[in-house]
Amino acid sequence: MVPNARPPIPGRRQPREPEEKANSRSPGRYPASRDRGTCRASRGRDATVPEIGVVGLGRMGLPTCVNLVRADYQVLAGDRRPEAARQAAGCGARWVPELARVAAEAGVLITVLPGAGEVRELMLGPGGAAAALRRGSAWIDMTSNSPAAVTEIRDALLDRGVQVLDAPAGGGVAAARQGTFQLQVGGQAEVVARHRDLLEILGRPGRVVRVGGYGAGYTAKLLINLVWFGQAVATAEALLLVHASGLDLGCCGKSWPAARPARSSSAMTWTPCSPATSCAPSAWTAAARN
Repeated sequence: MVPNARPPIPGRRQPREPEEKANSRSPGRYPASRDRGTCRASRGRDATVPEIGVVGLGRMGLPTCVNLVRADYQVLAGDRRPEAARQAAGCGARWVPELARVAAEAGVLITVLPGAGEVRELMLGPGGAAAALRRGSAWIDMTSNSPAAVTEIRDALLDRGVQVLDAPAGGGVAAARQGTFQLQVGGQAEVVARHRDLLEILGRPGRVVRVGGYGAGYTAKLLINLVWFGQAVATAEALLLVHASGLDLGCCGKSWPAARPARSSSAMTWTPCSPATSCAPSAWTAAARN
């Protein structure tokens, strides 16, 4: 056994390798040599290991599922769209068409859905996933959700001994594919610590931040979105005023110490403008005219 190694992580297949090779890398991480850029077939399931359920195989959810499979997690996948079955099977996940069954069989249920309405329907609707989750399991919601919308669901789960984390995903589709989500996590500190290794498969160390108790992750993500959209609106208003004032748009585009938001509405950084970027004079002119 590797000295000071972490205990096995629920839901992850432990790699079999010579002891000297195991000692050559940091314990508790997936092998650095694993190719995260291509999808691979499943190596077969160990029925004794709890599985990770992922519901919502859209533009953000499918890459989430793929990254978990590549990291040697056993993954159950579900979606209301039957056509998603081929995508799930193609990346090595086990397709389960009944979403409540995904919750019932998973040790950790991850939801990556469009919004609050879809989450409520999944969890509390007929045959809902909330009632199917077992005591001692966990629900991690990565949806950009409303804190108030989840209160009823969370209270019902906590009363039944189910752990709950809100960890809305930021960074867009590119971050989903690369496993570099910015995750603002809300929930009890010990629960976050328990599932940190799982979260860092999706967000990597340093990008998984506990921001407070229940609902804090949702709130932090909404505030990030507010900042981005506020910047976008202010920029649009400034361009309209430039155009209405008869100023030279090209000169303003070159001289203003302006900044534009990154392409993701949940990005944490701002990219400076320059004539070589999309803030170039031609783009300024088109934006003002629109």
